[in-house]
Amino acid sequence: MTTQFDFSPDEWNRVASLPVLVGLAVAKAEDSGFFGSMRETRTVMAEVAAQADPNDPAHGLIQSVAGTDTGAQADAFKAMAPEALGDAAVVASTEVLALLQRVATEAETESFVAWVLALGQQVADVAVENGVRVSPKEAQLLERLDEALSQ
Repeated sequence: MTTQFDFSPDEWNRVASLPVLVGLAVAKAEDSGFFGSMRETRTVMAEVAAQADPNDPAHGLIQSVAGTDTGAQADAFKAMAPEALGDAAVVASTEVLALLQRVATEAETESFVAWVLALGQQVADVAVENGVRVSPKEAQLLERLDEALSQ
């Protein structure tokens, strides 16, 4: 089982921050209003902190991410403009995928990637923007993230 100790501190920081970065990028992709934005941000933090299924191949990695200080990570990303945040999430997704493919098993990598993408989808689903559950900007970003994490 791959753990955070199989990565250098810098590598682990990139792996652990990816779910927060993805979640916040989706949340900021389209303005959801004050309450919608609060729900989306709360979803990011709740999903990152949620307990992983013990039978999940990436259980150890997900649990380690859940133990990381996501508040500090979120603060660093919140100041970024929506487009820049989305671009940063796509670039980070590509980098983290390469790290996982080098260090983790294929099953762990696939499971971790699926978890990150599911988190992004949950954030998109939690608030309505312009009368739709998932806005075109959110859908476009989710598609870009899926492509980056599927290479």
